[in-house]
Amino acid sequence: MSESFDFDSVVTAHIPVRIDGKDYLLKEATGEASVKFRNACMKVMAFQDGKLSRVGDLANAEILLVALCMTDAEGKPVSEATVKGWPAKVVKKLFLKVKEISEMDDKQSEGPAKNEQNDTEDGLE
Repeated sequence: MSESFDFDSVVTAHIPVRIDGKDYLLKEATGEASVKFRNACMKVMAFQDGKLSRVGDLANAEILLVALCMTDAEGKPVSEATVKGWPAKVVKKLFLKVKEISEMDDKQSEGPAKNEQNDTEDGLE
């Protein structure tokens, strides 16, 4: 028995956002944005003796994903510098929302610390 996938529409989800009186659009992550985010997460990990020994600047990966998935009112991409200038609570909410609308699996998208925690909780050390 073969499985079939039929994607009649590949229109991405998007959510209007207003920050400090300015209009933006938060869009579902593209394949490229997802890959860049996951690569950024992987770059901050260090391993020793086959085990995770350090997690670096993971927060930068969150900023990256938000920036890759936001445009201003004219459709221009929002820079990482702009996202870094927003309050942490705003960035966190946008990050969590883009993961949700992009159906990015928590185990893959929350970075190495979350993966390690899940593996330990599941007895998979």
